[in-house]
Amino acid sequence: MIALDVFESAKSYTIVADLPGVAPSDIKITVKDHVLNLFAERPPLKLQQDSDDGDGDGSDKESVVQHRAERPSGVFLRSMALPFNADGESISAKHR
Repeated sequence: MIALDVFESAKSYTIVADLPGVAPSDIKITVKDHVLNLFAERPPLKLQQDSDDGDGDGSDKESVVQHRAERPSGVFLRSMALPFNADGESISAKHR
C-alpha cells in the first residue's frame, strides 16, 4: 500500500506519498467523481554483475540469483475521496 500524509492549509491540501524506487514516468494521478487515484509501478529489481572474460569489450554479464525479495514491486493503486471543498480540476503534482 502507498503510504500517504494529508495536510490542509487555508488555500490548499497537500498529499505526500512515499514511492521509493518509482520513476516519475511510472506515476499517474487522476481524479474521477471527486476521488483522487494514485497509480504507481515499481518493476522488480534485476541485478547483473559485470564479469570480464579478458576480451576487453565490456559486454560480459554474469547472472545473479536472488535469494530474498522483501521490497514490493508491481502495480500499486491508492484511492482517496477528496474533501468536499477541494477542486479536483486544480490538482498539481511534483516528484522529489
